[in-house]
Formats: sequence, structure tokens, C-alpha cells
Amino acid sequence: TKKAQPTGKLILYTSVPIDTINKVKAEFKKKQPGIELNIFRSGTGEVMDRIYSEIDPRVAGLIQADLIWVADFTEGEKLKNRGQLLKYKSTQADNIVSLLTLTILPEWLKEQK
Repeated sequence: TKKAQPTGKLILYTSVPIDTINKVKAEFKKKQPGIELNIFRSGTGEVMDRIYSEIDPRVAGLIQADLIWVADFTEGEKLKNRGQLLKYKSTQADNIVSLLTLTILPEWLKEQK
């Protein structure tokens, strides 16, 4: 029997450049056609303002986003330190290190010369 495709909605809050997000969205749609990807994209400040207003217990106390991808890493660290993020390790995590050390980092170092 064929495995059922996942369905539903996924909400992403991001400050990553729109060109990158458009590529990610297109790839995601190819791989997960049954899942609707809703994206709130703005500058890091606006994204974080939305997150902090949603965290506020006087409002609801819950972040509506399923995923948060901000361009400023320090903002993610702030959320982590506040206990607002769930731990997740991708099955591809080990490949990321290889990609960075074998491909991206050497290219970046060449550009710095």
C-alpha cells in the first residue's frame, strides 16, 4: 500500500531574504504538496515583535508559528534562553557540518583573501 501524504498547515515566521524564502517555499511544495505553508516575512525586529507579543501571557501566551527562521542568530538565542523553543535535531544535522566544512567554509575563506 502507498503511504498517505501528510496534510495540514505549517506557519513560518522569518526575516530571511525573500529570494531565499521563495526557493524554500517552492521546494517545500514539491516535497510536501499536501501541506499549506503560510509565511509571515518581515525584518527581524518585526518578526521578533510578533513573537514577543504572542508569548505575552496577557494575550495568549503561545507562539502561533510552527517554525521560526530569523536572520539574526542572537534573536534565536534569546528565545532559547527564555525557554520558548522546542529542541529538534534534524536527521540531516550531521550532513550540515560536512556541507559547511567541506563546501561553504572553504569557498568563503577563498573570498576573504
